[in-house]
Amino acid sequence: MSRAALANFSVQWFDFSSRYYTFTTLLKYCDTAQGFIFENGRSSSNVLNMLHKLWDNQGVMRSTKAKLLLPHDRYTDFERCLIKPYLEAVGRTSWMVGFRISDAATNAEVAVVETVMVAVDEETKSKSIEIPDRDEIVKIIEENNFEPLNLGVKQTVFQDQPNENVFMHKTIVNALDCDKLGHLNNSIYATIAEEVRLLALKNGGYNNVSSDLYTKKMYLDDEYLGYLEPSIINVSYIGQAHPFDEMNVFSWCIESSDNCEFCFDFVIDSEVITKVSLIVESNYHTQRHTSSL
Repeated sequence: MSRAALANFSVQWFDFSSRYYTFTTLLKYCDTAQGFIFENGRSSSNVLNMLHKLWDNQGVMRSTKAKLLLPHDRYTDFERCLIKPYLEAVGRTSWMVGFRISDAATNAEVAVVETVMVAVDEETKSKSIEIPDRDEIVKIIEENNFEPLNLGVKQTVFQDQPNENVFMHKTIVNALDCDKLGHLNNSIYATIAEEVRLLALKNGGYNNVSSDLYTKKMYLDDEYLGYLEPSIINVSYIGQAHPFDEMNVFSWCIESSDNCEFCFDFVIDSEVITKVSLIVESNYHTQRHTSSL
């Protein structure tokens, strides 16, 4: 069995300077770390070059899900993060990659991420194409004994927008948030979703939620905690946002006995291009002062 790919990132202060920025940082790390997989196979160099080209120039993300294993404020303790990407599965036009994120100092696992990528044509960057040499890629998976992560996070069944209790925010796609394909970077949706959630909470949104736990500012031992942060994110990328597009973000929430799911539709020209779910778990909050690496 060949050595697993490994990406080692130096954690900068701004990476986790805000608890609401944690998902964006981790998703950026994982997007970069995916490239390390292609140095790890045993197949011919032509196959590895093809895989790298697909990822670098013709791969677009279709979905991602992530789960934090620590409270957000613990991530500021890290000096380096290790990202271990695993090629989990390959289909006719898509492939799945799992990521395990750990603290380099202790090797303690702190988050898990799973992403589905789709190969697209070079000209339009939007039409899916069949993956060449699929059998060779399957050999890479078999040789490395890669297993699905089993994140413990069920893929969200994204809800349709209700007729009431919906908060709407208008924004413009920043050109500097777009990648070289001319698309809004996948990780930025996490930032925008958190921004809209906080704005809605500040302005009295989500008034259908009965528990103050999810909608009121929190304090613990006179320490200001702000609004409770999500520990799970699910994203479905349906279309693409481009520089300077006018985008409307609609948000609502669904409360259950042990969590609150904040839902987001990103809409351009009346079409939903991305759906996001941020899940705030009631028991996640209690870990803030009790968990340790």
